[in-house]
Amino acid sequence: MNKQKVLIIFLIILLLVALSYISWQNWIKIRNSIFLSGYSSAIQALITTAENEKCETFPVFLDEKTVNLINVKCLKVLGGEGN
Repeated sequence: MNKQKVLIIFLIILLLVALSYISWQNWIKIRNSIFLSGYSSAIQALITTAENEKCETFPVFLDEKTVNLINVKCLKVLGGEGN
């Protein structure tokens, strides 16, 4: 093979490696964006539920674990301390 063919093959391989790296980095960014979007939605739902006016506890689940949460402001109202 002459030098020109070797150079073309090397450049094609280099291009494929660069495109693979760029694709991988974009996938990581997309995956993190999806994760953060889901995380933000879950936190927003948790905050909205905690701010209910009835001051009731609400369950939060993760796998087999369950806890009941209540807003701290509700504890002050129920304890008679006011705001």
